[in-house]
Amino acid sequence: MPYQRILVAVDGSATSQTALKNAVVLANALKAKLRVIHVVDEYLGYIDGLSFDLDQYIQSIRRHGELVLAKMREITNKAGVEAEFDMHEISEAPARIPERIVEDANQWKADLLVIGTHGRSGLGRLILGSVADAVIRLAHIPVLLTRGDENE
Repeated sequence: MPYQRILVAVDGSATSQTALKNAVVLANALKAKLRVIHVVDEYLGYIDGLSFDLDQYIQSIRRHGELVLAKMREITNKAGVEAEFDMHEISEAPARIPERIVEDANQWKADLLVIGTHGRSGLGRLILGSVADAVIRLAHIPVLLTRGDENE
C-alpha cells in the first residue's frame, strides 16, 4: 500500500501547520507512520565585525525550534495521530536545509514528503528562494506541496 511513511518538514509558519494538518489527514486515512522534522540553520559563515554573542544566538534558534516542534506536537495530539519528532541542526557550510530534509526522508525510508510552500513567484521567489523548490529537485520520492497564504 502506498504512503505508509509520511515525513513532514515544518518551519513554524502557518503554511507548515497547514502541511502538517494535511499530512495528519493522510496518515489517519492510510494508517501511515508520521515523522515531523524541523531544521535549525546555525551556520552564519564568516562575518567580519560580528558584534553579537554567537552562543546566545544558537541557543535562541534552538529554543525556537523546540517551540516549533511543541506546537506541531499539539496538532498531532489533538488529531489523535501518533508521530515522531526530530530537530536537525546545521552548523557547517555545505549542509543546507533542503538537503537535510531529503537526507532525513531517505534515512527514515519515507515514501511521501509533505512540505508547505508560500507560492511566491517573480522577484519574491528570486530573493527568498524556496526550500520547497529545492526539495522537489532533490527528492526521489513523491512530494506533496501545500499552498500557504501569500500574505504570510
